[in-house]
Amino acid sequence: MHRVFHIFSYTFNSYDTIVLLGVLAGIFYLYWTLSKIQQIRKKDLTLFLFIMLFVQQVGGVIIPYVWKLIRRGTWLHLFDQSSPGRFFHSVFISTLIYVILTCKLLKWPLSKVLDKFFIGAVLTSAIGRIGCFMQGCCRGKPTTLPWCVYFPAHPLDCLHPTQLYMFGAETVLFLALLYVDKHKKYDGFTFWTGVLLYSIYRFLIEFVRVNPIFIYGMTHAQVFSVYTFGLSLLVLLKNQSKKSK
Repeated sequence: MHRVFHIFSYTFNSYDTIVLLGVLAGIFYLYWTLSKIQQIRKKDLTLFLFIMLFVQQVGGVIIPYVWKLIRRGTWLHLFDQSSPGRFFHSVFISTLIYVILTCKLLKWPLSKVLDKFFIGAVLTSAIGRIGCFMQGCCRGKPTTLPWCVYFPAHPLDCLHPTQLYMFGAETVLFLALLYVDKHKKYDGFTFWTGVLLYSIYRFLIEFVRVNPIFIYGMTHAQVFSVYTFGLSLLVLLKNQSKKSK
């Protein structure tokens, strides 16, 4: 693993740099696709995406810190640099709320924007997993499989490279959603299909990741996935029944 890399006389944190590249890739994708929607002016879109840079940062860092404060009752974790402190679900929820509010305010077609938003979010996350692998965070459980990895923080245990599993799964999901979006039956179909598929994949990957149990033998991510799976399935079935009439 390489937590830092050097360019000339400058040192960069691998995780922060790659996550930023992922965010920029997602924002570039959104600009490229949303600028084609007639109701969206490029001037408004540029400002929208610029603000999104800060919204995702707040969602990825501040919200998890507040959650940890509630759980631990202390601010001491702010000085713990053992993990980057970003969580996909907090980034996604905060940015999703921002997207919905902006669409309502500017009268943008919400369903069309959400379709592109989810694809961009998956692209961002997939690239960010490479940073997780280089950082050594989001690691997996011990295994004897031939592709297990020894991370610097755990030199005695050979672990599942779950970061690479997630990179592969999210890359496939990104490509699949591009196809779905091109052939979608209605606006919003890509978003809810993406939520459904992500929920399934994320629920399963948690079985080989090192995450604390939250409730009923499930991690936070699994509980969240159960809820989002049920919600997305319900919406898709409801919309399908409407289209059949």
